[in-house]
Amino acid sequence: IENVDELKLYQTHPNSISLFYSAGGQGAANITQQHLLESALRMKPDRVLLAELIRGDEAFYYLRNVNSGHPGSITSMHANSAKLAIEQLVLFLKESSSGSTMTREDIKQLIFMCVDIIVQIKNINRRRVVTEVYYDPAFKRKLLGY
Repeated sequence: IENVDELKLYQTHPNSISLFYSAGGQGAANITQQHLLESALRMKPDRVLLAELIRGDEAFYYLRNVNSGHPGSITSMHANSAKLAIEQLVLFLKESSSGSTMTREDIKQLIFMCVDIIVQIKNINRRRVVTEVYYDPAFKRKLLGY
């Protein structure tokens, strides 16, 4: 799910479907990320790839739905580190209508239960380089009571 054809999964993965939304209400159809997330879930996908989280309501909806039988789903967002990506996601969820009444701690717990890995990628000398990876399965098991 994206607003610009950047992922181009159809070139490398024959079993993929690309869905496009209009950013900022541009275009004839006012289709949002959330509309396409709803449509994608009706297609019973193995995974959902959302090119970029940009708003609170979509972030909340994305987290809620990847936790409904779609493990391995992927999205991206802008942050300066893996830790700050979590904080950025907390802010997105606090901005959402559904997450606005949740406490920061409840939101963080939801994030840690739904997100397995955070990968920080930086552009260094015109190359994308992995600079940080957050992965803590023991912490997730503890949160889930395993």
